[in-house]
Amino acid sequence: MTITDYETDQREALGSFLRAKRQQLNPVDVGLPAGGRRRTPGLRREEVAVLANVGVSWYTRLEQGRDISPSDAVILAIADALRLNGFEREYLMQLSGRQGNQPEPIDCRRHKNVQRILQNLNELPAVCLDRYMNVFATNTLAATLFGCEVGRNSLETFFREQQCSQKFRDHSNTAAMLVSQFRRNAARYPGDPRFANISRELTKSSPHFAQLWSDHTVGAELIFGLRYCDDVHGTVDFDSTTLSVAGENDLRVIVYLPQGDDNAEARWEAIRTSVTQQTALRLAG
Repeated sequence: MTITDYETDQREALGSFLRAKRQQLNPVDVGLPAGGRRRTPGLRREEVAVLANVGVSWYTRLEQGRDISPSDAVILAIADALRLNGFEREYLMQLSGRQGNQPEPIDCRRHKNVQRILQNLNELPAVCLDRYMNVFATNTLAATLFGCEVGRNSLETFFREQQCSQKFRDHSNTAAMLVSQFRRNAARYPGDPRFANISRELTKSSPHFAQLWSDHTVGAELIFGLRYCDDVHGTVDFDSTTLSVAGENDLRVIVYLPQGDDNAEARWEAIRTSVTQQTALRLAG
């Protein structure tokens, strides 16, 4: 793919994002009268142009993915008109070419260091994801309980494997957060075709992903809960905490913390001990 192809893809993504956000607004949301019946949902292009104080034909060309270079002031005016939140504003600036980065390979030495850290974190499940949502490193608890495998893409696992996605307590919000984070990462690296490849394949295979992707959801960080059901010891719920790896802005370590009362803590301790013993026996054999 050439630089021209990247620029074209980026302009098309910008236009698609603007259309999606325009169609999600009601006239009353921006102080306009509801008016009569509309053929399509949301605001008209003319209304957005008036709110942003730009020409209608100019804004139309911007939505159509034409080769236009809006100023920072105009981008911010459009963001105000569309009532974008902080995450969406950041994403809009990235799509308009303000904050693009070139993807750099992750130092393989960091892989070994992160893997060692996670393996020595033997009290809690933990997994590390890279910019593409691939599992970069994991520990035994996360691998055994939640099926986290190094090299597998967590988006593909979540949207294609029902058994995995059912482990998340709030499936709907978790799905939106995963897609949101992936979209933000993709906007930071407009010249990286791997994001487009992953989103294209998932759009074909998962209607749920396709819907979220077309909605241009941009928002929350990776914060979600898991539920593990053990046939012997019972159910344990987990909340997560996300940590950044120093020197690697694209690596996120997610640590799962058991929640609940003393009984839940006892159940978790029994499950953790069982996994540890089974792992030791497997390694010894």
